[in-house]
Amino acid sequence: MSEKTFRGVLMGCGFASWYQLTGWANIEGVEIVAVSSRNRDNAEGRAEEFGIQSVYTDYREMLDSEDPDFVDIATPPIVHLEMVTEAAERRLAILCQKPAAHTLAQLG
Repeated sequence: MSEKTFRGVLMGCGFASWYQLTGWANIEGVEIVAVSSRNRDNAEGRAEEFGIQSVYTDYREMLDSEDPDFVDIATPPIVHLEMVTEAAERRLAILCQKPAAHTLAQLG
């Protein structure tokens, strides 16, 4: 019986993404299948560096196309609440690298 491979996607391909992708690459049973960034060059660079096939500039399109088990959000905090909300509405497991919102009130 083979174990399930958990499919993840990374949102954000800036400085922190190298650390996130390095960590994921060292966990058996996890595969990052796609990355997204508003900056396509950053996304393509990280994808090439880590052997990831799919690159997106729109994280919602990535979520629609890839059907991941989880998301890793490594973007600037200003967009975290939007991305966390989108992933939660899709019932995905979420790892967010910084606060999910600026205040507790924003989390409802």
